[in-house]
Amino acid sequence: MIKETRINPESEVSLIFVHGIMGTYRHFSFLYPIVDKRYSYYAFELKGHDADYRAFRDAKYQEWEDEVLALAEFLHNEGQRVVFVTHSMGGLFALLFAKRHPGEASLFLLNPPLYGNIKPIAFKRYGDAIYGDDQIEEESKRLKRATDMELTKNPFAYLTWLPNMFSLYKAMRKERAFFNEIEVKPSVVFHSAKDELLAKRNITSFSSHKNMKNITLMGSTHFGFGENDKEIIKKEFIEFQKNL
Repeated sequence: MIKETRINPESEVSLIFVHGIMGTYRHFSFLYPIVDKRYSYYAFELKGHDADYRAFRDAKYQEWEDEVLALAEFLHNEGQRVVFVTHSMGGLFALLFAKRHPGEASLFLLNPPLYGNIKPIAFKRYGDAIYGDDQIEEESKRLKRATDMELTKNPFAYLTWLPNMFSLYKAMRKERAFFNEIEVKPSVVFHSAKDELLAKRNITSFSSHKNMKNITLMGSTHFGFGENDKEIIKKEFIEFQKNL
């Protein structure tokens, strides 16, 4: 579902914002105000991400991919230049669109996943977000703020999420196979130095792409960005739009 949009009838460029798994369209709240007025934009909140854990359980990865790419293909067929601004899983949809349309897409990717590596600290942060109080550390608070989902304290309920998690990892493996063949217009990729879910190999892979500018955010985790890093992202976003 598209939760926020601004349509400029004279625009030839459309930005599509897509959050990651367990995420929210609010993840990009600091970017919406600085979208160039010449452009249109659409922000998704994917099915199952704005209710309780049961809605997420009943949603399907393929539904998310189909919904995002349906809009992207529609805009492309209408003659729009399609630009993806994504976090985490949303980057996989962006890369798939880029594969289908060589040399046409511009990408602005935050922590896009090709190689996962769930670190022990991730379990602590998830535990803090689900069971902790207001005194939890900042990194765990970021995870809590990064979702609109109503989380349950029943640990067994999260086992029902495994099919979507497996689908996500399957998509990562599939896209690794064609990643080096993707042709994109100049694009920007951000990696969090404190990412608790992605492997260092992820950075190496994206850094090897000739048309992708890679930036490491030293004060950020997978689900949240430090204030200084947000300023870096905003500055790059403004420059990125000048070249669309």
